[in-house]
Amino acid sequence: MFKLALFLISQAVTWWPIYYMGWLRAGNHFGGDFPAFWDAAQKVGRGAFGEVYNHEFWARQIATGSDSYITWFVYPPPSLFGVQLFSGMTYAEAVAVWSLAPLPFYIALLVLLARRPSGERMPMGWKGEATLAMMPLLFLHANLFTGQSGALLAVLLLAAGYFWTTRPIVAGLFLGLLAVKPQLGLLIPFALAASGQWRMFAAAAAAVSAMVAASLLWLGLEVWADYIQSTRLAGEYFAQHSLYRLALAPYPSLVSIGAPVAGAMVAQVVISLAVLASIVAAFGAKSGAKGASGARLDLSLAMLATGALLATPYAMTYDTPLLALALLPLFGRAWRGEGGVWERWTIVALVLIPFGQQVVGRWVPYGFMALILTHVVLARALLRATQDHATGRAARRMPTLCSPEATQKRVEST
Repeated sequence: MFKLALFLISQAVTWWPIYYMGWLRAGNHFGGDFPAFWDAAQKVGRGAFGEVYNHEFWARQIATGSDSYITWFVYPPPSLFGVQLFSGMTYAEAVAVWSLAPLPFYIALLVLLARRPSGERMPMGWKGEATLAMMPLLFLHANLFTGQSGALLAVLLLAAGYFWTTRPIVAGLFLGLLAVKPQLGLLIPFALAASGQWRMFAAAAAAVSAMVAASLLWLGLEVWADYIQSTRLAGEYFAQHSLYRLALAPYPSLVSIGAPVAGAMVAQVVISLAVLASIVAAFGAKSGAKGASGARLDLSLAMLATGALLATPYAMTYDTPLLALALLPLFGRAWRGEGGVWERWTIVALVLIPFGQQVVGRWVPYGFMALILTHVVLARALLRATQDHATGRAARRMPTLCSPEATQKRVEST
C-alpha cells in the first residue's frame, strides 16, 4: 500500500507541470476556474456588488450557445466575505494562496483523524499515517487543475469530523460554513437529527443564519435576488452542455453517456432518496452509530462524504477532496488486515476517480460508479462493525458456560 501511494503521487506530481504547460499554451489562465473567483473579488473590492451575479450575461450566453463560462460566479453571497480577501492581491499571489493554503490543514486533519483515540481500532503507526496522508493528494490533483474550492470545503468537513465527538458546537460551526456550497450539505441536517446532535445542529443553523444576515446587511436583498436568478440560469446552461470529464453525480453522469434526460432525472431522485435513507440509518440509533466514536463513527462520516456527492445533481471531480473522509476508514481497515477484498479494491477505485473519469467518462460514468460502489461497501462495513460491537457488548455482559466465572458459580451452587 505504501509503495502504491508513492507511485500514484509521483505520477500526479509529474503530470501537474505537463498539464499546466498545455493549459497555458492554449491561451488559458493559470489556475483553471480560479478567474471566476478572482473576477468576483475584484468586483467586490471596488464595491460593484451588482456585477457579481450578472444574470443578464448568463441569459445571453445561453441564447447564443456560448461556452465561455470561466468567469461565472455561482456561489451564494456569504462566500463573498472570503473572496474579498483576494481583492488586494495580484492574480499570481491570489491563485498561489488559493491553491496551496488549504493543503497543510487538509493533510494535518487527516492524520489527526487517523490518530483520534478510540477503543474500537488499533493505531496504524507512522508509516500507515504517512501513506494515508499521501493518497488523498490524488483528489487534490483534480482540484489544483481546476482552481476550484474542493480543498477548502474538504478542510471544513474534515474539521467537523475531527471535533464531532469532543466539541459539537465547533463542529457545527464548520458544518455551517459549508453553506458556501449548499448542494454539498443537503444530507447534513438529516445526519445531525438522526444522531441526536442537537447542539451541533443549532450551531450549524446559527452559523448559516449569521452568514445570511451579514450578507444581507452588507450587500442588500437585490444581490440575493440576482444570485437566485443567475443560479437558475446556470442550471439551464449546465443541463445543455456535456460535462462527462467532470461529472460525478447521477444526473449529469447518465446524461453525458447518452441517457434520456427524463430517465436520468428519475435516477437522480431515486438514488438521492436511497442515499438519504442510508445516512439516516447510519447515524441513527438502530445502527449503533448514534453517539458512537471510533470505527463506527468513521464509517458513518465516510458515508456522509460519498453521499454528499451522490445526493446532488451537481457534483464534479473537483469536489473529490471530500472523499478523504471516505478513504480514512477503508484505508485503516486494510492497513490493519481487516475488511475484505472488496474494501481493498474500493480504495483503488476511489483514489482513481479523478483520472478514471477523465479517461473513460465519455463512454462509462466511472466516477459515479465508483461512488456507488464505495457507498455500498461502507454501508456493509458499518453494518458488520455494528454487529461486532453488539456481539462484543453482549459477551461482556453475559459470561459463557465455559468461562471461569460460570464454572465457579456452578461449583458454589453444588
